[in-house]
Amino acid sequence: MRTLPAVLLPQLNRTDELARLRGHWDRVSEGSARLVLVYGRRQVGKTFLLRHLREQLPVEAHRLYFTALQAGTQRQQLDAFRTVLANGLGDRVWVPEGFGSWASALAFVADAARRTPTLLVLDEVPYLIAADRTFAGTLQQAWDEVRMEADPPRLLLVLTGSAIATMTGLLAPKGGALFGLSC
Repeated sequence: MRTLPAVLLPQLNRTDELARLRGHWDRVSEGSARLVLVYGRRQVGKTFLLRHLREQLPVEAHRLYFTALQAGTQRQQLDAFRTVLANGLGDRVWVPEGFGSWASALAFVADAARRTPTLLVLDEVPYLIAADRTFAGTLQQAWDEVRMEADPPRLLLVLTGSAIATMTGLLAPKGGALFGLSC
């Protein structure tokens, strides 16, 4: 079996997806907030695609990529997320010592995105949902607040995961936390 170098992957049926994501980023750069779901089976290139997008963004943008812990508790997830923020924002934005909830963590990111265009990828969202049964509802409330603002933060929020049933469940007409939201 022959393995192709990773640098060739965007040329293999991912150019359309990358272009769509870049289109969302362009809208964010112009002053809007966007929510995108990327899901599919393991090993189909979701993470590679999103990391490639992150590397293409301007260096002055906040480019945040958080991969949830498979068996992490809510506290462990929030602490790991805080570390990603501290590393990703560097000395440009002061990051609190911790977050008491996902609502406060997401509000912090939205506030940072009011000053600087921000990409936030939450990878393996099903792990976050497993660690905190209120995560989907918290996410819905946070996004409702963002999209209702007259001057929304310049935020591209990308949710991704391999558990297809969980990811599509977020959009389900009956009980989906993100059903009906303008993504």
